[in-house]
Amino acid sequence: MRQDRAKALAYWAAYIGCRERFNAAPVAILANGDSVTQRMEGTLSAEQVAAAMTAGQQMARDAKPWPGDS
Repeated sequence: MRQDRAKALAYWAAYIGCRERFNAAPVAILANGDSVTQRMEGTLSAEQVAAAMTAGQQMARDAKPWPGDS
């Protein structure tokens, strides 16, 4: 179950990162500690949260826009 939560947090971070990257607008959700991140921090260790956030940020950096996306 913890692995699923860590994976979910990584995908959440990737989603937010892609929104920032492809919409060219800052998203303050992660910086302000949104409720998703806060809930995960209650069930995951600090190391697991950090690893999930790093993995999500890497996914966002590696993401490619779909043809026709701005």
